[in-house]
Order: sequence, then C-alpha cells, then structure tokens
Amino acid sequence: MLHDADMKFYRRFLRNLTRQVRYLQRSVKATRDGVPRLQAVMALTYAALCMQGQARILKSITRKLSDELTRQVLPDGGHASRNPGALIELLLDLLPLRQAFAARNVPPRRR
Repeated sequence: MLHDADMKFYRRFLRNLTRQVRYLQRSVKATRDGVPRLQAVMALTYAALCMQGQARILKSITRKLSDELTRQVLPDGGHASRNPGALIELLLDLLPLRQAFAARNVPPRRR
C-alpha cells in the first residue's frame, strides 16, 4: 500500500497507524466481552505482526490472543455465545491471521 507513496505521506500514515494501535492497546480491556474483545486482540496481533519493531508487543499480544481463544472457543469448536454467525465471523478473521504468522515465520502461541 505504501510502496509508491511519497515520504511525507508515508511518515504521516505510519504515525497515524501507530497512534491508532496505541489507542486500541489502551482500550482493549474495556472492550465488550465476547467477539468484540477477541476481534480487538486479533487487530493488535495483526499490527504487531505487520509493523516493524513490535517483537515485545507481539509476545504479549499472542499470549492474550491464546487466552481469549481458549476462553471463547469451546472444546467442541463452537463459540461461547453459541452463535454460529460469530464463529464464521471469527474464522474469517483468524484464517488470514494464521497466514500472517506464517508469512512472518513466527509460530503462533499454542496452549
């Protein structure tokens, strides 16, 4: 997306993206439990995988992601809400996240 961008736009874009990620980090605990919180944690995981210099954050956020998945995905594979739509929505977010882990050659945390 930033391949042919001029340097001024590039810096402004990354500064804004960093600001948005910091805001999400501060607000994730206050996010409504369930799918919204899991999606917020997934968004932070994407950011940590895709932005430079995020190794420390990646370690902590993958731990949070693993904890949320363990808490929200039941042993039978369903979501804790028992809403089949929630499960589909989460899978559509989780499959590309798995590819992002593979592309960065970072193993996802497993319990």
